Amino acid sequence: LEEDGSYQLDSDGAPLQTYTMDNIKDFSRCWTGFAVRPMRINIEPEDRCRCNHIDPMQIMGNGKGTRRDLFPKMNLYGGYLGDGQPLCADLPPRHFLSAG
Repeated sequence: LEEDGSYQLDSDGAPLQTYTMDNIKDFSRCWTGFAVRPMRINIEPEDRCRCNHIDPMQIMGNGKGTRRDLFPKMNLYGGYLGDGQPLCADLPPRHFLSAG
């Protein structure tokens, strides 16, 4: 879409494709390695799987045997997700506790 919300058009006046298969594959890599939380006794099962669909999913680690894709992820603009953001390793210790 254009900034005003109108469709981007090709030379024939037809709307351009929104996402390519490469975009979809790149974004799907962001969601690897997540697992459903264990069931709790204060949740009634909604289906036969007895899965916990209440609590947020957890990332299954960065260590050996992880199912998480550890490599950089492309954004829709030809760059990478998080470009321009500081690396966690470059932040001061316990920065998340500071005011503001």
